Amino acid sequence: MRTPVKILISVLLTIILVYFLLQQISFASVISTLKEFPLPTLAFGFLLYVLSYLVRTLRFSILIMKKIRLAELFFIVCVHNMMTSLLPMRAGELSYVYLTGERGERKTRSLAAVLLVRLFDMSAIALIFIAAMTLTGLADTRFITLGAFAFAAVSAFFFVLFISYKNIAWLSKLQLMRTKPAQYILTRAEETLTYCVKEDKKKLFQLFLLSLLLWSISFSMSYFLVLPLGIDLGFGKTIAAFCFTALISAIPIQGVLGFGTVEAGWTIIFMYYGVEKGLAIPSGFSFHILNILFFLVLGIVGLFGLRAMRSKHKEI
Repeated sequence: MRTPVKILISVLLTIILVYFLLQQISFASVISTLKEFPLPTLAFGFLLYVLSYLVRTLRFSILIMKKIRLAELFFIVCVHNMMTSLLPMRAGELSYVYLTGERGERKTRSLAAVLLVRLFDMSAIALIFIAAMTLTGLADTRFITLGAFAFAAVSAFFFVLFISYKNIAWLSKLQLMRTKPAQYILTRAEETLTYCVKEDKKKLFQLFLLSLLLWSISFSMSYFLVLPLGIDLGFGKTIAAFCFTALISAIPIQGVLGFGTVEAGWTIIFMYYGVEKGLAIPSGFSFHILNILFFLVLGIVGLFGLRAMRSKHKEI
């Protein structure tokens, strides 16, 4: 799909969904909800947000075998997450490939690393989702099925890749696999698989544990931030709602900056759990705006940090 078409789809999604949601409430309610965040809560939430970035940095550090210094890699992660959130269809993922490529990392390895951590993300979110739904007695067949399907799909992807490691070259010769999309998928699969096979199994386990830690921190941050807004469904149910929103946000087709799609998923799950429309919609917009401010701050820090390090290297 061409870039102009992607942008057009994102813009249309944002206009349609935001217009529909704002028809249900007044925009003033979004502003008033934003004002309800206490400064100490915002500070604590931002601290947890930074901590989640440190965990992301450790994850990538394991994958690149510590070839890039942690401080520099942290700045790369800050810029990468900002670009991924800003650009449509997750095109910002390529910023990691570009930035690490500038520092000597092979582009194919960087791309495989990005795909690998996203698979671990999906697996961790789905697992936390299932745990939150079942351990708190909130099991709903439809939502449990969604989480189980996401977890099973990721697990199946790894399984199929590993058992077909020696057969990818053979698969690429099939007539069915000669189309450009199929060839692209096979190429990415081969790169990812080669990357995985070369990695120590202990490292893969570490990556999964770090992914669980990352999303546990992220969801805990979200929980503490929504409490002042009057959303108190209990820890388990609230975490399950965040997991659902995160799974929806993983869909490649998103609105501009996620506006519309994020709020729609948020509103659906929180209204399902009994939160009134007049609170669910403005809280979704407010939380999303806050999240944008967080990643913009760290993204700008990352840009200045990388620039400072580049200048330092030139002086040396």
